[in-house]
Amino acid sequence: MTNSLNIVAGYVLDKNAKEPTEIDYENIGILSVDSANVEYVNEAVGDSGISARSVIADIVSDVVFELSRTGVEIASDLDGDGIRNEWDGDIDGDGVLNQNDIAPLDPNKAYDIDGDGVADEVSNLNLTIVEVNNREKIEVQKNGMYKFIPVTLSNGARITDASSFMGTLSIVDNAMLYTVPDILPQQLYIEYEVTYLDGSIENEYLLLANTTPVAEGTPRFENVEPEFIQATGLFTPIRKLSPKALDALGNPVPVSLISNQPRLRSGNNIVYWEANDETTGRKQVTAQLIQINPQVEFGQGKFIYEDTKVTLKVYLSGYAPVYPITIPVLIDKTISTTDEKDHSLSDITNVVINSGLEGSITFELIGDALIEGEETLKLDLGRDLNLGAKDTLTLIVKETTPLPVITANVINDEGENISIINENSDEDLYLSVVVENSDNPLFVSWSHSSILDSNTPLGTISSDQNLLVNNMLQPGRHRFSAEAVSLDGEFSVDTYVEIRVIETIRLSADKDSDNDGIPDLVEGLKDSDGDLIPDYIDAVNGCELQAIDNDRVHSGGFVIQSTSGSCIKLGKVSELNNTYSPYVNADEALVVADIPTDMDYEVEFNNSTLSNFVVTNVFDESVTIVLPLMQPYNRGGVFRKYTEERGWFDFDTSEQGSNLRYAKGELGFCPSPGSNLYQEEPILGANCLEISIKDGGLHDSDGERNGVIDDPGYMAYEELPIQLEDIVVEVQTEAETSEEFIEVGFDLCLYIPLENCTINVLSVDTDLFLNSRISDSWIYLEVPFGDGDYNGRIIFENSEQNVSYVDFNLLVTEIIPKEVSSDEYETVKNAGQIEFYFWLLLIAACYTRYRIFSRYVI
Repeated sequence: MTNSLNIVAGYVLDKNAKEPTEIDYENIGILSVDSANVEYVNEAVGDSGISARSVIADIVSDVVFELSRTGVEIASDLDGDGIRNEWDGDIDGDGVLNQNDIAPLDPNKAYDIDGDGVADEVSNLNLTIVEVNNREKIEVQKNGMYKFIPVTLSNGARITDASSFMGTLSIVDNAMLYTVPDILPQQLYIEYEVTYLDGSIENEYLLLANTTPVAEGTPRFENVEPEFIQATGLFTPIRKLSPKALDALGNPVPVSLISNQPRLRSGNNIVYWEANDETTGRKQVTAQLIQINPQVEFGQGKFIYEDTKVTLKVYLSGYAPVYPITIPVLIDKTISTTDEKDHSLSDITNVVINSGLEGSITFELIGDALIEGEETLKLDLGRDLNLGAKDTLTLIVKETTPLPVITANVINDEGENISIINENSDEDLYLSVVVENSDNPLFVSWSHSSILDSNTPLGTISSDQNLLVNNMLQPGRHRFSAEAVSLDGEFSVDTYVEIRVIETIRLSADKDSDNDGIPDLVEGLKDSDGDLIPDYIDAVNGCELQAIDNDRVHSGGFVIQSTSGSCIKLGKVSELNNTYSPYVNADEALVVADIPTDMDYEVEFNNSTLSNFVVTNVFDESVTIVLPLMQPYNRGGVFRKYTEERGWFDFDTSEQGSNLRYAKGELGFCPSPGSNLYQEEPILGANCLEISIKDGGLHDSDGERNGVIDDPGYMAYEELPIQLEDIVVEVQTEAETSEEFIEVGFDLCLYIPLENCTINVLSVDTDLFLNSRISDSWIYLEVPFGDGDYNGRIIFENSEQNVSYVDFNLLVTEIIPKEVSSDEYETVKNAGQIEFYFWLLLIAACYTRYRIFSRYVI
């Protein structure tokens, strides 16, 4: 470093001296210099005449910014703060976080409040200042400019994020500056996030109502009040919640969902509907608040121990529309064999969740020094709640001393958990454990392993101390194992934690790999949720969820899900294949992973998709994971599992704590773990597989009871389900109907290339969760009246008892019946009978349509 500083300083004093290279600048902590700009930087530095490092850094920063505007490639550290762009929360160094910066790569353009593409000074704008409460309704006019100041910020809270469907929105000085668009919906919402001094986060919103007169002939929504519904699972369909819209004469007009999310997570959801009056050609858009009440269920827990404190957790399936949430927990005295002498728990105890997804209760389990054998304590959640799969919990009381439970972490100087680091990072990292069920410290022996290194001891410390990781880590996955031993040596417990060291790849400000609306460069390479997937490619921020397909996940579904309280992390096969998805094609996995071909099912294996993941925070004997099947289950399917010890083998459901269950579900959408919609008997055409894996059992690749489960596996079929070529079905309906929904139908056999169309239709799924019914080979769907474009999948069993499936596009066209004048009617009336019947037969041969109580078939 000293030598490089001398080279740079010497060049400042004498331009004939040795020119600094980008390595010299990097060695003195200026990372924004690279091969594309070093020539320009040296020219500016050499003309400065000042050799102080701070001055040189400022000069370099100015040069780099100007070059980025003129088309020279953006420097790897744009603001010269020593943090590469992909790891920097404020890339341009203007004090505005990337997600709130209108131009995160330009320090002179932090705010574009009026949306004209030019940076603004707030003092020069004609703003209407409004103090607002959360969920307040504010009247606005098109092109108006407003400064919204939430009154809740008076206690030191700050706005950390804000968004709107239309218009220009910026966060300036802890207020929201909003410019209303020229074409303003009937109403819209601003959604914003507030972070309080205690670190808690609340998601809030404002309702903006349009007071600008609309053009003549524009339809209007009749009622767009908030809708409150109960969650039916992880995702809840909203198909029949569309508000009614009328034209100028009071006739209903078609309404469609334009925010492209027909199924929503629980919480407050803002959706946008569009009304289309095809007669006038005018449209109207409106926002609506859909409040979905989450399901509630118990977390993990089975064994509790006398003379200890017991903590039980309760989980929500998603965020609640309103907090706090009060959840009654009741003792079932008819089944419990314990009573009030055995514990301090009341007959009814309320769990209060003030924010987030979990709450807990803690009570004393009283020791009586009597040998009574195992006793039980059965708990129920209040019956008035929206209950999830695990609404009861039976705890077994043991008289023995519980083993400690330890959780391993990698932390930084601030105590923050770290899961992904830059290969060139010089940040200090420490190994730490959290110990439960032990009042005394433990001896913890740490070791390290990776693909390049075998298990290498790092040292032994007390459990209340942290161990510095002082060796440079190479790119790849690193495991830090902890063996905790009691001071008297009577017991030991093991666990481990893994982190990823990755190369700093150049991310683009023009690309959005996870389709969440935030550019890759703005999200960067950090890992906010600790699942070992960088944020720029991680579409789901949740511990027990992992996205299968980033192209489809934002419309709902297409995630794997584990037991509440556990966490899914990126599998090793996926990591080696450089993908975020837990699903990897087997032929691709063989190239980079150490997993061998499954020789018992070689053909099936080579055509299969492997699922792989790591589940942590497993406190029960087993963990349950739901896997959406990308191909429907076919007769004779076998789930194959891999461990290093046993190789490939059939999943063994005879092992206690391990099981397979099936549910019909839909493509990409499955019931949550533990749902009674699953059954052990395989379901032909099933879209969902539920796997229960015993920690440390036959199917756990690490083979240890350590709270971590490692899993690769796949479904092998004797006969692969047959995917037919996509089909397009066109249906016409008449415009004159008072029904909000109409039924259309078609004969599948007319569209699929089967010589013998003796089929058994197993299921019909659509992207908008349309109601359907099946009659032999006929498919009937209930669709909103008006023009529509719908996609779906039909699964059926052919005459050879093999499962097939076909994806379809249903195009519904609304036609307006032609009014016939009296003269035209007379001409038709007097026409010859032969001509009349000829045309009638011709039309019948080409196209047949029946209308029976708003039902249309072709």
